[in-house]
This record gives sequence, C-alpha cells and structure tokens, in this order.
Amino acid sequence: MALQGIRLGPPMVFEDTYEFDKSVIIPKCESLAKETPNFDTEFQTSLEIGDAGSTAAGQFAPNRMSLGPKQPHLWPEMKGFVSWALPIAKRILHEWEYEYDRISIVNSWVNRHRKGGWTNWHCHTNTDLAIAAYIKAPPNSGSLLMADPLEYFWGGYNAHRKINGVGGYTLPVEDNKVYFFHSAMRHCTEASKSDEDRWVLSVNFKTFKGK
Repeated sequence: MALQGIRLGPPMVFEDTYEFDKSVIIPKCESLAKETPNFDTEFQTSLEIGDAGSTAAGQFAPNRMSLGPKQPHLWPEMKGFVSWALPIAKRILHEWEYEYDRISIVNSWVNRHRKGGWTNWHCHTNTDLAIAAYIKAPPNSGSLLMADPLEYFWGGYNAHRKINGVGGYTLPVEDNKVYFFHSAMRHCTEASKSDEDRWVLSVNFKTFKGK
C-alpha cells in the first residue's frame, strides 16, 4: 500500500468567493471611514501600519462593541452577503464539531490599505469564526498571511524547514475572495504596493449555548 497522509482534523481555513457590488459598497466604506474617529490613527504602530486605517477604531473600548449601522454587516446593502455567509459558517462550525444553540455576528469592520499600508499579526479573541472578505484587492496590493497552527511545535526546526511565506502561509487575494478561518489563527497582511485602495471586510461569528 502506498504511503498516505492521515488528516487528524478538519481544515482551519476555507476559501470561497462572493460578488460584491463595488459601485455601492465601496462608497459606503469610504463614507464610514470618514465618519470613524481616529480611523487612521488608533491602531497605528500596533495593528494598522503605514497608510492604513480601520473602522474598528473605537469598537473595542468599554461598552462600544455595538455601534449599530456603523458595523457593515448591518447595512441593508450587506444583507445578501450575510445571508450567503451564515450557512457557510454553520457548515464549517459543524465540521469543527461545535455544539451550540445559536450563532451571531458580534461585530464587523472594514480596513483600507493604501500603498505601503498593512495589518500586523493578530487573532480575533472571544469569537469562534472570522471572515476576511476582499471587497477590492487590486494587483500588487499584498497577500493574506496565516501562521502555521503548529508554529510553536515547529519553532526549533525552522533552520531545516521551509514554508511559503515569511512566518506563515501566503494566501492570494483578489476582488471578491472570501476566507473563513478559526478566530484563534494568527494572521496578517503583506504591505500593499498598489496605487489603488485595498478594502477588506472583517466579520466575527460567535456561538452561544442556551437561550
């Protein structure tokens, strides 16, 4: 019998595509960025580096996890995307053998990266499943990087082991590309080299037991 690998668990990252109506969504993103205090300053030097900003600014201050229509998943224009994403999220959580009574989107935001802008390594705490949806990702605007889930196990072997990205796996992005991944997965982006804006929608799902 030929050698075969044994998968010990389901994938932690999934990809799909969704056709965003850019003529409607991008102006909404631009308007939200202008309305968000400290859009391009709150996370500078820590998370959003260079010419980058996030409408998540202020969301994680005390008592501000819910910002009503300022969260993109609550826009009427995003209803189709949410209706598309929710059953996929449930399917993935089922594959991960989650047991829960209900699932909710707890927050969302959009990031804008201009030339030289990028998002630093991080994970999404206190949630179960995250989405990175590339509303607009021009050529040369940088890829998504995912850390190896076994990064600490492999830590002592880096001199003898090659992976395809600096500190993680490089996942290509383009317009309408959507990645679903476990919220504990560390991830970041490459710096954009494009003269056009890159717009990324982030969505967090959380499961709950009981009513």
